[in-house]
Amino acid sequence: MDASGEMLDGNALAGALGDVLVGDATTMVGVCDACGASGQLGAVRVFAAAGAVARCPTCGEVLFAVVEAGERVVLGIGRLRRLELRRDA
Repeated sequence: MDASGEMLDGNALAGALGDVLVGDATTMVGVCDACGASGQLGAVRVFAAAGAVARCPTCGEVLFAVVEAGERVVLGIGRLRRLELRRDA
């Protein structure tokens, strides 16, 4: 940890994560850690298993999985390197 920054707890992420996790997720841009391809989440290949498994349309690697478990929704991150939300100007 760099001493030049103030250390906060995870609650400090509420605003930034709230911006990312709200809205139309299909327009967010993801980057595959396996092959480097990038594109909107609406273009990933989704397979129904014990939830929804999202695979990279270029190389087929698992980017992430979403499982609904009762009152919880669990997001498992696979080879999703980055997720970008473009804010409207």
